[in-house]
Amino acid sequence: MNAATKNQLPVTAEISINWSVNPDATLSLYKKYGTLQQFEDRVLDPKIRQAAKDALPKFNADELIRDRNGAVQIIMANLVEQLAGYPVTVRSPQIEDLTLPQQYMDAVMSKEKEREAAQRELYALEKQKLQAQQEVQSAEASKEATKKIADGQAYKTTTEAAAEAEAIRLRGEAEAAAIKAVEQALAGNPLYVQYLQARAWNGQLPQTMIPGGAVPFLNIQN
Repeated sequence: MNAATKNQLPVTAEISINWSVNPDATLSLYKKYGTLQQFEDRVLDPKIRQAAKDALPKFNADELIRDRNGAVQIIMANLVEQLAGYPVTVRSPQIEDLTLPQQYMDAVMSKEKEREAAQRELYALEKQKLQAQQEVQSAEASKEATKKIADGQAYKTTTEAAAEAEAIRLRGEAEAAAIKAVEQALAGNPLYVQYLQARAWNGQLPQTMIPGGAVPFLNIQN
């Protein structure tokens, strides 16, 4: 059948439909219309054509090319309404084929190729964007890991330095306390003066001596 689209393009459509006679009305249909073929020719075929011609102009040509389901649903609704008084049931209408002007089909194919190319470009851009984001995230993670390592090393160095300083301080305090304890123990002792002299002595004996003089710190008893 020939029809026109919503955007006024001529279209040739091939429509098919399944139908059956209601079992309890088979005899009356034969009496009224003769054979099933006669019923198709006289009733069903004209109504299918009318239903399709009412449906197709509701859609632009590109809509019919992309998705025919909308037109099929309208055709089915139109048929059910038009055949309401007949003892038949219709099912599964289909638009088997659509033929549009070749010039229009060429333009549609060109547009579709452009759309596919644009989608490929968009996919490539999205992929590049994702890779860039992954690289940034990787760099940030590496930077954070390096910072944590540096912080850890700095903390370790600071801790070790503080520990060493504390150890030196404690050793100094211990030595000072030991010296103080010795000095307190010797205070008032007649040997205390000799103790101080012994601490101050460099361990060398004098090279010359006054006749009759005594060697320092030596007290030899017979």
